[in-house]
Amino acid sequence: LPGIPLLRTAGNNMLLRHFCNMPWGRIMPKPEGKARASMRRLTGYLWKYRGRLAGGFCLLAAANGLGITIPWFLKGAVESLGKGVPAEVILLPALAIAIAAILRGGVRIAARHLLLGVSRGVEYDLRTELFRRLQSLSPTFFQKTSTGDIMSRATSDLNAVRMLLGPGVTHGVNSVIVYVFVLSAMSAISLKLTFFAFILFPVWIVGMKRIFTRLNEISRTSQEALSDISTHVHENISGMMVVKVFAQEEAERRRFRKLNDNYLQLTSLHAMLRAFVFSLMTALGGIGALVILWIGGRAVIAGDMTLGAFVAFYSYLAMLLWPTIALGWIIGLFQQGKASWERLSWLMVQEPDVRTAGLAVSRPIRGEIEVRNLHFAYDGGSPVLEGLSLRVSPGERVALVGGVGSGKSTLVRLLTGLLPVPEGTIFLDGVDVNRYSHEALRRAIVLVPQEPFLFSRTVQANVAFGGDSPPFETVRAATDLARFTAEVEQFPNGFQSMLGERGLTLSTGQRQRATIARGVVEEHRVLVLDDILSSLDGDTAQGILDEMRGWGKDVSFLFISHDLSAAQQADRILVMDGGRIAEEGKHEDLIKRGGLYTRMHERRRLMAELEAL
Repeated sequence: LPGIPLLRTAGNNMLLRHFCNMPWGRIMPKPEGKARASMRRLTGYLWKYRGRLAGGFCLLAAANGLGITIPWFLKGAVESLGKGVPAEVILLPALAIAIAAILRGGVRIAARHLLLGVSRGVEYDLRTELFRRLQSLSPTFFQKTSTGDIMSRATSDLNAVRMLLGPGVTHGVNSVIVYVFVLSAMSAISLKLTFFAFILFPVWIVGMKRIFTRLNEISRTSQEALSDISTHVHENISGMMVVKVFAQEEAERRRFRKLNDNYLQLTSLHAMLRAFVFSLMTALGGIGALVILWIGGRAVIAGDMTLGAFVAFYSYLAMLLWPTIALGWIIGLFQQGKASWERLSWLMVQEPDVRTAGLAVSRPIRGEIEVRNLHFAYDGGSPVLEGLSLRVSPGERVALVGGVGSGKSTLVRLLTGLLPVPEGTIFLDGVDVNRYSHEALRRAIVLVPQEPFLFSRTVQANVAFGGDSPPFETVRAATDLARFTAEVEQFPNGFQSMLGERGLTLSTGQRQRATIARGVVEEHRVLVLDDILSSLDGDTAQGILDEMRGWGKDVSFLFISHDLSAAQQADRILVMDGGRIAEEGKHEDLIKRGGLYTRMHERRRLMAELEAL
């Protein structure tokens, strides 16, 4: 096909199959009810700007009203020429045409400023609402949804929606106004010529209906294909070290090429259909002009129409040429914008699975934690916690140990409100944690996760992230506790040194210590440490534990540890097995019992002896 780049044979076959089967192909569009509800949500964002929209539409009407006066002035000038009047008489309609053209240009600029400004405003509102929505969702949502897919919806889909609301709405409404005004003027000149000029339009509307449905389906599929590409690129950049370690560069390039080929085929098919619509509109305009030239010319020769009226009518027909041709482009914007909004609105309506009643805290939180007969499973799977009960008193230091899969990490995520907590199972100071607001709960309980995450900011900004704009002295005290200050001061810019993405410029141990400093930069009532000493040498880990003993004497500590030597310093040790507390007590008492903790201790002692050899 002319203008369509030559693709691979597979791509050509796919395009040809889609193109040939398109008018009769079965498409499974989304239910109309959901589509209408989705579009109603979008119009809700426009309601805020109803004043600007009304002003913009009025200005568009005024601009087109000025536009249709130009052929009418031209009609009077041509008719005057036919009467043999002096040339000076032509100056008046010429001046009127010039004034109308200048005013029309100014009014149109103002209309575009108002209407395109609305699309930018809605884009701002959508982006703000989307970020707020993402911030409110719980970690389980991000475990099920890829980052690349979210980013694709938040960037390319949002941009397509902006194009729909900006150029799409502006040119769409403008086309409607032009058709109403110009058709009225053409009908006033000759109803017969107007009828013949648009006799083919009903046929075009029926033929285009199927193409528009197909365009919508292809737009949705191509946006999903772009999402797959974004996900693949994000995973490869994040896991570039793994890709290189296993020499999978070529394999990943092949996967990317396959995804890219699929996206190319879809976008090429979309472009071909839009080009087909554009060409059809151009042909329709040309046929209409030919019909008018034939019938109108005969009428002028026969004396049934003046030459001025024919020139004005033909000018009006020319005014419809661009809106008619642009209709295919506008329809493409609407179809792509609609498909993108359906993908974006899915993200906008997601609700967090962790809900709270938003209880206002009227008294200081002491830090007493109680778990009563807690049962928990992920998405209806096998139970992870079964009838677990425990109590941590204010200021008590409790170590949580156990084998892999015993439920330790699940428990701490429930305690910190990162997973939905069953009613009546976890209490903070005797109040169900579901009654607290997220802000109150997370200000009282802070989790230092096992996998450290640092932002692409300075060292000071990363540590200060755990507090409410703490001063530098507080940040330095936190890094002192984490045994990290000496190394930070050796960086080129000290605490103002920029860290790479995810803190990759630091070693694993340095990242863990930076995360510990973030957790203690502000005093909370409960501090939960999820095996945060795993990448540190024994002396450094012991030093941090010693520092923590003197820090926050009234703070309750609950820390997961695979290092039993660290657990020995706790006031109490809880041994988890199979989602329950299997043993409880101090280190010496648990060793004397000869149970699970004793076996774990012996296994660790033997491993240490083997490593020493």
